[in-house]
Amino acid sequence: MTSKNCLRNNLLAMTWDTMKKNLWMTTLSTLAYFFALPVAAAVYVQSSSYIWNDTSSWTLENKIDRVSSFFTTGNTILCVLVIIGAFVASSFAFYYLHKRKPVDFYHSLPLKRDQLFNINYLAGAGAFLLPFTINFFIALIIFAISGASQYIALSQILTGFCLHLLYFMLIYSLLIIPSLLMGNFVLDVLMKLAFLFICTAAYGLYYGIMEVFYTTYMGALSNIEANLAYTSPAIRYAMTGNTLPVTTLDIVLSILGIALLYALGRFFCKKRPSEAAGNCLAFPRLKPVLKYPIMLVVTVGFGLFFYTINDSFGTVNYGDGRGFHLGWLFFGLLIGTFICDRIIEILYELDFRAIGRRWVPMLVFMAVICALAVVPITDATGYDKYRPDAEQVAQINADLGITDYIASNSYSYNRNLTSRENYIENNLSVVVLQEPANINTLLAIIDKSIANAQNRQTEEETVAGEEQYTGYVNLNILYTLKNGKEVGRSYFRVPMNQVVDELAALIDSEEFINSQLLAYKDAAVDNLLLSEINVFEQPQAGFSGIKLKRPLQEAVLEAYKADWLTLDSHTMMTELPVGSLAIYQVQDENGKAVSYTAATIQENGGYSVANNGRLREFQYPIYASFTKTLTALANCGVPQNSWQTDPTTFTSVTEDHYADRYNDYKYDGGESVTVEPEMPVKDEDYYEKYYEKGVQHTEYTDRADITRIINATVADETMNFTRFFTGRNNVSVYAVYDNSYTTGSMNRVYPVPLIDKN
Repeated sequence: MTSKNCLRNNLLAMTWDTMKKNLWMTTLSTLAYFFALPVAAAVYVQSSSYIWNDTSSWTLENKIDRVSSFFTTGNTILCVLVIIGAFVASSFAFYYLHKRKPVDFYHSLPLKRDQLFNINYLAGAGAFLLPFTINFFIALIIFAISGASQYIALSQILTGFCLHLLYFMLIYSLLIIPSLLMGNFVLDVLMKLAFLFICTAAYGLYYGIMEVFYTTYMGALSNIEANLAYTSPAIRYAMTGNTLPVTTLDIVLSILGIALLYALGRFFCKKRPSEAAGNCLAFPRLKPVLKYPIMLVVTVGFGLFFYTINDSFGTVNYGDGRGFHLGWLFFGLLIGTFICDRIIEILYELDFRAIGRRWVPMLVFMAVICALAVVPITDATGYDKYRPDAEQVAQINADLGITDYIASNSYSYNRNLTSRENYIENNLSVVVLQEPANINTLLAIIDKSIANAQNRQTEEETVAGEEQYTGYVNLNILYTLKNGKEVGRSYFRVPMNQVVDELAALIDSEEFINSQLLAYKDAAVDNLLLSEINVFEQPQAGFSGIKLKRPLQEAVLEAYKADWLTLDSHTMMTELPVGSLAIYQVQDENGKAVSYTAATIQENGGYSVANNGRLREFQYPIYASFTKTLTALANCGVPQNSWQTDPTTFTSVTEDHYADRYNDYKYDGGESVTVEPEMPVKDEDYYEKYYEKGVQHTEYTDRADITRIINATVADETMNFTRFFTGRNNVSVYAVYDNSYTTGSMNRVYPVPLIDKN
């Protein structure tokens, strides 16, 4: 018999003894971390040997980062193994609690429950942390003796090591709780999965509900990545060092979380009755606390699943034309409730006969969940109708959908900002309104959008003739209220003709015009690079602006800014651009404009930015009325007559007229002619037969026909730089040109104005 004196106070000795009794856990973790650390390190070093000897393309900082990434939380495989280790360790550290004989034995020892908890808690953690630590530093030694020693940043690596240990203990401490609550090992494993990911699933469902039911919800502002990271320590751990930075707050919260979970575990260990082994739950009063959050997540998941995949029963049509089906939503909620509730009851009682018991709570839950579903269906909270009073608004950042020709290339993502902040900078910083008059004007447009929300049609639901070409304004809005609160909303499909006066007032405002010059914002001309000039009608006249001498570049940039500041709504709404101008702005890692130099722009024959900076591209339209710009470009070699159409350079034109597959019409000389219905979509040869039957293919080589068509069309690239015109959608034009400079071809379109503005 073990004496009381042998077991007294020697916590480390008893922990070590417990680890030896569960040697398989230590052995398993040793093998897993041996291959993940020392073996992987040896392979990694050997495969990267060319990097250590490279003195040209790989800088010292790059090499240090490459070594550090193997040991820090940037090593995703290692993070996954640590998470799995925490899961396995927590599952077996208190495995004895699920068997009655081991429970009787351990609880008969002359140990307090607190001591017993500490021993098993430390033994479970030690079985994985000890092998991890040994293999971690063996891997570090391998790097040190294999030619990469000078690239070892010990502070970064030790920080990574501490983060691995910290998140292991946080996840491990969290997953200990289900072991103490459950009386059955299988149920313990299932509850661990629920503890680890139920908040993640709940947030994902919340995001899905908002996207599906609320037409004004702007998911891009939800910062879903950062929010998901706080729904589970496992996800936060996997994202730390990759998409999310390490912060002091995270470390402090993690330490507090470990302490809280440890204290909670000790409490449950002391209160857990010995006879709970083999039962479902050690604390029956916690049944509803554990049951209903799981049921809520599962039931809502069932409802959304059936709601979005079926196409029967009643439908609700939203602004994007999707039909979602309410009958299947309620079917999913009811069937999800039934399945989940019955399974949980069977597991609670460990008896299949429980499927016929406790029906009343299930029926009550069904009624409650169906009643709650009415809230998003009917927008009972008024979410889609939200619009603050003008007096509450300090600023509005907006994407009006009328000037989205301004683009940013792949270098525009700033890694120092969250996805939400990047979205605002790249999409909602084009129009920034603070003047009360402009805020009131924009709110008037929003009011009309809300009023039209119930009577929307998709652009595909049109009729033959000019009436089908209706222009719409889609608004992405970020309100900044005077109390500091930020609210994002998307308002869709306001007919342009209903808000033409408001749009004109906005466009003609000094605040609007200035905000459009995003490339010039906080940047002088010497921070900008003239990248490219495109001439729509005569592509051969365009050229790369990078090759221009700096004075010529600056002259064009200054001239364009001056012309843009004179642009008015009448020009934008009635004239088509004749070309475009691409401008690069070089920014540092904090998004601040830096001076243009060849070193920061052209590197190894391509475009790149040093020191984690970025290169933003802005594309702007050129109008025929931009005389200063056209003159400056003429000095760069673009003749003034290059901006007009020259039908004589075209040698042939091909027109394809398409029958409308929805309304069964085709164009014949501009007239709408009814044709027979098209082949059914279910026919496997539908598209081939449709092309043969529904398209009129005509090639013109007569000079009069070519001139007529060329004068009536524009280069299709023009449509990318105007939102007040569209191309006729049932005819396409393919034109071939030949002149003394070059030969080529272009696609052209018949332009159609989207608003009545004379």
